[in-house]
Amino acid sequence: MRATARPGAWLSALFDRLGVCGNAGVAVGVITGFILSVLDLTEDSLAPSLTEAIEIWLILAAFGWFVLLILFTVFARWNAKSVATPALVNSVLVTALTVLVTWLTGLFSLAWLIGILAGMLIGFLLCTLYRRVVKEK
Repeated sequence: MRATARPGAWLSALFDRLGVCGNAGVAVGVITGFILSVLDLTEDSLAPSLTEAIEIWLILAAFGWFVLLILFTVFARWNAKSVATPALVNSVLVTALTVLVTWLTGLFSLAWLIGILAGMLIGFLLCTLYRRVVKEK
């Protein structure tokens, strides 16, 4: 029991440190990466053209935004008007970085991990930016 409690505490501390933006980024990154990894498994070797990569990015960004809106409004009970724009920005940036890195490297089988890392990075940067803007006011 104790062996499983320690990693759980570490993971909880990591997500607490990331903040709401980081957790939203991780959620979008996991979704984006998982879908790209599943696409890679269903195709022999996923190698989209630039146009297809942009289409994938836009579709996944819209889907990620929709998921964030549901998470924030239905489960967290926040006002949709207050979270729509930040969720869109987070979703667009995380999916763009995930699709770009996987497309450039061709590591679509590891897209889930790239998505998590991209979500953590973008989310952390957005939270840091938000804290600095609010602090200056």
